[in-house]
Amino acid sequence: MDGVAGEVFFGRADGTRLAPEKDTPLYSGDTIETGVAGRVALGLVDGTRISLGEGTHVEIEHVLYDPASKKGEIAVSVENGAVSFAAGDIARDSLDALTFHTPSAVIGAQNAQGALRVAPGGGTSAVLLPSARGPSGEIAVVNAGGMKVLDQANEGAVAADYDVAPTTPYLMTVRQIGLQFG
Repeated sequence: MDGVAGEVFFGRADGTRLAPEKDTPLYSGDTIETGVAGRVALGLVDGTRISLGEGTHVEIEHVLYDPASKKGEIAVSVENGAVSFAAGDIARDSLDALTFHTPSAVIGAQNAQGALRVAPGGGTSAVLLPSARGPSGEIAVVNAGGMKVLDQANEGAVAADYDVAPTTPYLMTVRQIGLQFG
Protein backbone atom coordinates (compact mmCIF):
# COMPACT_ATOMS: atom_id res chain seq x y z
CA MET A 1 0.00 0.00 0.00
CA ASP A 2 1.30 3.40 -0.95
CA GLY A 3 -1.09 5.54 1.05
CA VAL A 4 -4.14 5.30 3.31
CA ALA A 5 -6.68 7.95 4.33
CA GLY A 6 -9.81 7.58 6.42
CA GLU A 7 -11.53 4.27 7.09
CA VAL A 8 -9.79 1.41 5.33
CA PHE A 9 -10.24 -2.27 6.25
CA PHE A 10 -7.72 -4.85 5.12
CA GLY A 11 -7.99 -8.62 5.34
CA ARG A 12 -5.87 -11.63 4.44
CA ALA A 13 -7.21 -14.73 2.69
CA ASP A 14 -7.04 -16.65 6.01
CA GLY A 15 -9.45 -14.18 7.64
CA THR A 16 -6.80 -12.18 9.55
CA ARG A 17 -7.64 -8.46 9.76
CA LEU A 18 -4.79 -5.95 9.68
CA ALA A 19 -4.50 -2.25 10.31
CA PRO A 20 -3.53 -0.94 6.86
CA GLU A 21 -0.31 1.01 6.82
CA LYS A 22 1.96 2.40 4.15
CA ASP A 23 4.13 -0.34 2.62
CA THR A 24 1.87 -3.19 3.81
CA PRO A 25 2.48 -5.97 1.25
CA LEU A 26 -0.45 -7.38 -0.74
CA TYR A 27 -1.03 -11.05 -1.52
CA SER A 28 -3.49 -13.07 -3.59
CA GLY A 29 -6.77 -13.38 -1.70
CA ASP A 30 -6.36 -10.13 0.24
CA THR A 31 -9.42 -7.90 0.52
CA ILE A 32 -9.52 -4.15 0.88
CA GLU A 33 -12.59 -2.14 1.81
CA THR A 34 -12.87 1.61 2.18
CA GLY A 35 -15.42 3.32 4.40
CA VAL A 36 -17.47 6.43 3.75
CA ALA A 37 -14.43 8.73 3.84
CA GLY A 38 -11.78 6.11 3.08
CA ARG A 39 -9.27 6.08 0.25
CA VAL A 40 -6.25 3.92 -0.44
CA ALA A 41 -3.49 3.86 -3.07
CA LEU A 42 -1.87 0.55 -4.02
CA GLY A 43 1.43 0.02 -5.80
CA LEU A 44 1.96 -3.42 -7.35
CA VAL A 45 5.24 -5.17 -8.21
CA ASP A 46 5.16 -4.29 -11.93
CA GLY A 47 4.52 -0.59 -11.37
CA THR A 48 0.73 -0.78 -11.71
CA ARG A 49 -1.00 1.79 -9.52
CA ILE A 50 -4.55 1.25 -8.24
CA SER A 51 -6.55 3.74 -6.17
CA LEU A 52 -9.78 2.94 -4.36
CA GLY A 53 -12.35 5.62 -3.62
CA GLU A 54 -14.74 5.69 -0.70
CA GLY A 55 -17.21 2.85 -0.26
CA THR A 56 -15.20 0.41 -2.38
CA HIS A 57 -14.63 -3.33 -1.83
CA VAL A 58 -12.01 -5.28 -3.80
CA GLU A 59 -10.18 -8.60 -3.63
CA ILE A 60 -6.74 -9.25 -5.11
CA GLU A 61 -7.49 -12.46 -7.02
CA HIS A 62 -3.91 -13.04 -8.10
CA VAL A 63 -0.65 -11.32 -8.94
CA LEU A 64 1.76 -13.37 -11.06
CA TYR A 65 4.78 -11.45 -12.32
CA ASP A 66 8.15 -12.31 -13.84
CA PRO A 67 10.37 -9.21 -13.53
CA ALA A 68 12.86 -10.53 -16.12
CA SER A 69 10.30 -10.78 -18.92
CA LYS A 70 7.90 -8.18 -17.43
CA LYS A 71 5.07 -10.63 -18.13
CA GLY A 72 2.34 -12.10 -15.96
CA GLU A 73 -1.20 -11.41 -14.79
CA ILE A 74 -2.93 -9.23 -12.25
CA ALA A 75 -6.62 -9.87 -11.52
CA VAL A 76 -8.71 -7.82 -9.11
CA SER A 77 -12.38 -8.42 -8.20
CA VAL A 78 -14.38 -5.24 -7.64
CA GLU A 79 -17.61 -5.85 -5.74
CA ASN A 80 -18.65 -2.20 -5.54
CA GLY A 81 -17.27 1.32 -5.58
CA ALA A 82 -14.77 3.32 -7.62
CA VAL A 83 -11.33 2.22 -8.79
CA SER A 84 -8.80 4.17 -10.84
CA PHE A 85 -5.63 2.66 -12.24
CA ALA A 86 -2.47 3.21 -14.25
CA ALA A 87 -1.23 0.00 -15.87
CA GLY A 88 2.38 -1.00 -15.25
CA ASP A 89 4.80 -3.23 -17.16
CA ILE A 90 2.55 -6.28 -17.06
CA ALA A 91 -0.12 -4.67 -19.27
CA ARG A 92 2.14 -3.32 -22.03
CA ASP A 93 1.21 -5.92 -24.65
CA SER A 94 -2.11 -7.52 -23.69
CA LEU A 95 -5.67 -6.65 -22.67
CA ASP A 96 -5.72 -9.87 -20.62
CA ALA A 97 -2.77 -9.21 -18.30
CA LEU A 98 -4.45 -6.59 -16.05
CA THR A 99 -8.12 -7.33 -15.41
CA PHE A 100 -10.83 -6.10 -13.08
CA HIS A 101 -13.71 -8.55 -12.52
CA THR A 102 -17.05 -6.95 -11.68
CA PRO A 103 -20.58 -8.38 -11.38
CA SER A 104 -21.45 -7.20 -14.92
CA ALA A 105 -18.16 -7.27 -16.88
CA VAL A 106 -14.47 -7.97 -17.02
CA ILE A 107 -12.44 -4.83 -17.65
CA GLY A 108 -9.06 -5.42 -19.33
CA ALA A 109 -6.43 -2.71 -19.69
CA GLN A 110 -3.47 -2.50 -22.07
CA ASN A 111 -0.94 0.29 -21.57
CA ALA A 112 -3.74 2.42 -20.15
CA GLN A 113 -4.93 4.66 -17.38
CA GLY A 114 -8.58 4.40 -16.53
CA ALA A 115 -11.33 4.30 -13.97
CA LEU A 116 -14.32 2.12 -13.27
CA ARG A 117 -17.29 2.28 -10.95
CA VAL A 118 -19.52 -0.59 -9.84
CA ALA A 119 -22.97 0.67 -8.87
CA PRO A 120 -25.03 -0.88 -6.04
CA GLY A 121 -27.00 -3.00 -8.57
CA GLY A 122 -23.76 -4.35 -10.08
CA GLY A 123 -23.71 -2.27 -13.27
CA THR A 124 -20.21 -1.20 -14.29
CA SER A 125 -19.07 2.05 -15.93
CA ALA A 126 -15.54 2.38 -17.32
CA VAL A 127 -13.55 5.21 -18.88
CA LEU A 128 -10.16 5.45 -20.61
CA LEU A 129 -8.25 8.39 -19.16
CA PRO A 130 -5.66 10.50 -20.99
CA SER A 131 -2.07 9.39 -20.43
CA ALA A 132 0.82 11.72 -19.69
CA ARG A 133 3.16 9.03 -21.09
CA GLY A 134 1.89 9.16 -24.69
CA PRO A 135 -0.95 7.28 -26.41
CA SER A 136 -3.86 6.38 -24.15
CA GLY A 137 -3.76 2.60 -24.69
CA GLU A 138 -6.96 0.54 -24.63
CA ILE A 139 -9.57 -0.71 -22.21
CA ALA A 140 -11.90 -3.61 -23.07
CA VAL A 141 -15.32 -3.99 -21.45
CA VAL A 142 -16.26 -7.66 -21.88
CA ASN A 143 -19.19 -9.81 -20.78
CA ALA A 144 -21.47 -12.56 -22.09
CA GLY A 145 -23.21 -9.99 -24.31
CA GLY A 146 -20.06 -8.92 -26.15
CA MET A 147 -17.03 -6.65 -26.02
CA LYS A 148 -16.47 -2.93 -26.49
CA VAL A 149 -12.98 -1.45 -26.77
CA LEU A 150 -12.25 2.05 -25.50
CA ASP A 151 -9.33 3.49 -27.48
CA GLN A 152 -9.79 7.26 -27.27
CA ALA A 153 -9.05 9.38 -24.20
CA ASN A 154 -12.24 10.15 -22.21
CA GLU A 155 -14.17 7.38 -23.95
CA GLY A 156 -16.54 5.43 -21.70
CA ALA A 157 -18.95 2.50 -21.77
CA VAL A 158 -21.43 0.86 -19.41
CA ALA A 159 -22.19 -2.81 -18.76
CA ALA A 160 -25.54 -2.88 -16.98
CA ASP A 161 -25.73 -6.67 -16.58
CA TYR A 162 -23.43 -9.59 -17.37
CA ASP A 163 -25.77 -10.95 -20.06
CA VAL A 164 -26.39 -7.58 -21.78
CA ALA A 165 -23.83 -6.19 -24.23
CA PRO A 166 -21.89 -3.13 -23.05
CA THR A 167 -23.05 0.19 -24.51
CA THR A 168 -21.47 1.67 -27.61
CA PRO A 169 -18.47 3.73 -26.45
CA TYR A 170 -19.18 7.44 -25.95
CA LEU A 171 -17.02 10.47 -25.17
CA MET A 172 -17.25 12.00 -21.70
CA THR A 173 -16.39 15.51 -20.59
CA VAL A 174 -13.85 16.02 -17.81
CA ARG A 175 -16.72 17.16 -15.59
CA GLN A 176 -18.74 14.00 -16.30
CA ILE A 177 -15.69 11.85 -15.50
CA GLY A 178 -15.11 13.70 -12.23
CA LEU A 179 -18.74 13.38 -11.16
CA GLN A 180 -19.03 9.68 -12.03
CA PHE A 181 -15.63 8.35 -10.98
CA GLY A 182 -14.57 10.83 -8.26
